[in-house]
Amino acid sequence: MGFLGAVRRLGEMAGTGEALDSFLELPLPKQDLARELRVALRVTDVEETPLDVRGVAWVDQVDWWGGSDEDEVKRRRYFYREPAGSNITWSYSPVLRLGKPPASTREAWWTDPDPKKGKIAALRKRVLEAYEKEGFFSPGSVDRVVEDLLGMGPHLADLSSDAKHSHLLVVGVEEEGRFRYPGDVPAFREFFHRKTEEIVHSTGGRSKARGAHVCALCRTACDQAISLDEIFPFATFDKKNFLPGLDDGATLKTFPLCRDCFALLSQGKGIVDERWVRARSFGKIHLSVVPEMLFGHDVLGVTSDRVENFLRNGLRQEERFFNLLAGADEGMVVHFLFWEPNQDQQRIHLMVEDVPPSRLRRLLTLWQETRRAFEGVVRLGDSLDAAIATVYRSVSDLGGKNEQDTFRLGDMALGAVGRLLGGEDVDELELRRLFVAGLPALCADAKRVSRGGWESARMAAALDFVLRTQRRIAS
Repeated sequence: MGFLGAVRRLGEMAGTGEALDSFLELPLPKQDLARELRVALRVTDVEETPLDVRGVAWVDQVDWWGGSDEDEVKRRRYFYREPAGSNITWSYSPVLRLGKPPASTREAWWTDPDPKKGKIAALRKRVLEAYEKEGFFSPGSVDRVVEDLLGMGPHLADLSSDAKHSHLLVVGVEEEGRFRYPGDVPAFREFFHRKTEEIVHSTGGRSKARGAHVCALCRTACDQAISLDEIFPFATFDKKNFLPGLDDGATLKTFPLCRDCFALLSQGKGIVDERWVRARSFGKIHLSVVPEMLFGHDVLGVTSDRVENFLRNGLRQEERFFNLLAGADEGMVVHFLFWEPNQDQQRIHLMVEDVPPSRLRRLLTLWQETRRAFEGVVRLGDSLDAAIATVYRSVSDLGGKNEQDTFRLGDMALGAVGRLLGGEDVDELELRRLFVAGLPALCADAKRVSRGGWESARMAAALDFVLRTQRRIAS
């Protein structure tokens, strides 16, 4: 089915839930030890729209993702979706990521009038003003909120005294002494609904259009289509020197989606981001893993149930990432996507599709052979993760401190990893040439020379492992 089909299937497995659930994302990974600052607005009537905001009742701090509610209930209380870009002046919900506060000058961190420096000014510009401008707050509401927050500068500085953890600002409503999250406030829900409907129904944007379209995934004809870049920001439609940027009308010819597939892909991507992404796994490169079940319950019975549990658990906390995948049964395949964040876009470096666990187990067996062969020569980890890291680092580290060489060799190293995962032939001769060419630089670096023969032994182990895979492919 491929990467996108597998993401869509994850959305199907998640169930339908509420109509807007497929649009919801998490502002932070739920396992982060982050601090949540809750701003409780004082309003005349929490159920009315627009909200007549009279000021700020109080601000407190709680642990991020706290409480005993189910995960989906917690997700709905924030009603969050990633902003459409870094240069826009509205957000889907009144939730603002603050990052880690400074160790000192924390009050200025809040009260600086520059939105790029002060968090209150950023909250006003990037979140609150849109609610008043579009009629979801009564006139003067934003001024009253900002005035009260500025007067709480010392209190806010005290609440954000933990400089080791990220902070999240959540604006809600006070009702009888308790905090109502954005997902429990009708005005905030209506604003979110309006913005998500604009994605689907707007006829003026570059990635929306009316007319006869055929969904690229389910092949269903639809009057309204949505471009894939609304979910995966891989495309460069703003660059006129890249197709389809030459023609604004050609955007939807690239990868149009019907509304159902858009909803399922959105929900599936949320699951991948939450459970199946490892940040900076290879230098600056992130790795997304999308598992896909091959058969239904009727075919695999108990085995399929076990695989489905495996899919639901995820592996964000798993240290031996590839080892866990190698231990899965044959009721699934895995798709790997290597990508790099680039402002509001994602640069794809490599995609490897349809990798069965049996291939990963074969690689693990061959790595164990290499490890035994080099016992007493160099210390090597015993996991498949160690094997992948050895191949990648042996090549990418040849660049030393030269940024251009590091970038070029990093791409080559990732290509070798991709070929191993894909069961393809790695150019062993090119690998030998790289290692031989890198030896003079290795010897010229005093720090690297001081490590003895460790790096050269690691190169030899990487080459040995690649040669064993080549012989297995040939046989």
